[in-house]
Amino acid sequence: MRGSVGTCIALGFWCFLFVMVWGLSGIYFSFPQLFSALFLLDPADHFTDQGLFWLSELHFGRFGWFAEALWTLLGLVPAVLAFTGFFICCRRVIYRKPSNPNTQSD
Repeated sequence: MRGSVGTCIALGFWCFLFVMVWGLSGIYFSFPQLFSALFLLDPADHFTDQGLFWLSELHFGRFGWFAEALWTLLGLVPAVLAFTGFFICCRRVIYRKPSNPNTQSD
């Protein structure tokens, strides 16, 4: 049990930025009209188009084969976080056991 809690915490901490970039870029790909307001802030289009281009590049990891392989492995992080979170929740709710076996439950 201790390993799944540690895995969940470590992956959540170290991969938070990756998950946030994937979430933001996923919103951009799903609802591009929401990002049209950025062009109002930058009417001359000095930064907006380039920023959205880099957002799409970061989403897919298009920086060479090594980055694509790394992005593929890091793409499994949300699934691992969901699995370990579900496991921890079931342990607490269904079995009424603390997630940390070293603590006393009331």
